[in-house]
Amino acid sequence: MLRRSHAGLLTSLITGVQWTADLRGLRTDWHKQYLTDAPYLILVFKQAYGFNTDGTKKNHYYNEISVGISAGLLLAAIQVRYSSIAHFMAKHFDIFEAAIAQ
Repeated sequence: MLRRSHAGLLTSLITGVQWTADLRGLRTDWHKQYLTDAPYLILVFKQAYGFNTDGTKKNHYYNEISVGISAGLLLAAIQVRYSSIAHFMAKHFDIFEAAIAQ
């Protein structure tokens, strides 16, 4: 039994090395400009469990599905809101151009 666990550990270590080697071609590292330069970041968390008033653990069922649905609705709302702004800006660009020129 001990041999199987060592083999599993060795396999996971080799797989991890292969995974990092595959990513090397994409030139990924710890620098993430899209995170540091973004005007806003939206972080989404799930809460798998909570606590009752007596201190016992209470499971929150379907938390991953709820988070996925909520994130999808948020992204749809943002898309609708900003697509209408982009349409307005394109339609009335001359107003903004004149204001900027002054």
